Amino acid sequence: MRQRVSGKRWPEHLASMIMRWGLTAGSLGALLCAGMLGLFLSSPVAVQAQDFTNPLHGNLDAIEKGYKLFHRYCSICHGTRGKGGKGPNLQDEVWTWGGADTDVFATIVAGRPGTLMGAFGARVQPMDIWSIIAYLRSEYKGALYEAREKGVLTVCAMPNQLPASDKSSLGGFDIALAEEIASRMGLKTQYFWAKSRRGGVLGALSLSLVQKRCDMFMGVPVQQEAIDRVILTEPYFGTGYTLVRGEQASEVQDVMELADRTTAVTLKSQAEKVLLQSGYDCRPFASSHDALQAVQKGDMDVALVPTVEIDWWLKNRPDSTVKPVDGYVSDPNLLWNVAIAVRKNDYDLRETLNGVLSEMAAEQQIPKLMSQYGVSYTPPWSEDRS
Repeated sequence: MRQRVSGKRWPEHLASMIMRWGLTAGSLGALLCAGMLGLFLSSPVAVQAQDFTNPLHGNLDAIEKGYKLFHRYCSICHGTRGKGGKGPNLQDEVWTWGGADTDVFATIVAGRPGTLMGAFGARVQPMDIWSIIAYLRSEYKGALYEAREKGVLTVCAMPNQLPASDKSSLGGFDIALAEEIASRMGLKTQYFWAKSRRGGVLGALSLSLVQKRCDMFMGVPVQQEAIDRVILTEPYFGTGYTLVRGEQASEVQDVMELADRTTAVTLKSQAEKVLLQSGYDCRPFASSHDALQAVQKGDMDVALVPTVEIDWWLKNRPDSTVKPVDGYVSDPNLLWNVAIAVRKNDYDLRETLNGVLSEMAAEQQIPKLMSQYGVSYTPPWSEDRS
């Protein structure tokens, strides 16, 4: 659940480190960068290198320069404005070798063996390559362009997920966040309420955002290995599971202490999965509300539920005898980050959202919005958290 470098994603992180170094090492760095990248970029990579993006993104001077460089080096194969020719179309949503800024940079620098795409790292300066990429992004008329044309940002969210989002009351901290983001972008909002036949946020993505029912999807767990058709913003908060106990239950502080207890969990949740894999006994309930009700009534001693849901429970039931376990140490597999998803070629929208989220984080606006719903804010977890 938490962020980590999976086996599928290590080339992207290596590419990012190599290119960071190449940017600071000038022409020699570009040459060595091309050689190192060429050693391992010989097969398609995963689609979302999200740790580093174009330093010239949106820079008008760079876009103008990139336009000239593109027509000098690239248009003979990729066509005017990158619409395709002998080489592939660079303005659609199909990127064989990955469409993130770092992927495109790597392709230009080192080329792609077995294709007509040669290596340009020895001929084009690194910052000029970023200018070319900035130009390509400016030509793509994706969700951000259309939202600005309409003056409306269309948001996907789950319909009955308080305290995050709710259709009937148009409430929840994710809805408040979406409204603030749109306002800062000078746009109005409209909503598409995403249901999933398979359940869960990841299933709903396929039936909403991927089908172009909206421009962005709120509240997506950062499970990069599970999402291959979208890209994610930087996470805007970290969360996990909280262990709670009833009034008469004895104290516990670690998941390992649940070995001799039956723990209430939500059916098919990550908590159920982790406990079962550890060989612990658990009783699944249809919802976190039902699990908490069982603890409240004394039918169950303890429950393992999402932190935001116990926060919401306690806000609405200040006299509840259900209490979080003091000093509880969470299993790392029960922690995750939350981000906003956009379609995989909408890099302009993602970078705009990242800018707004960074601004709001600096102003402490995200914790304030969450506190209105009784939810305590936790900064995004780092990758090396254990």
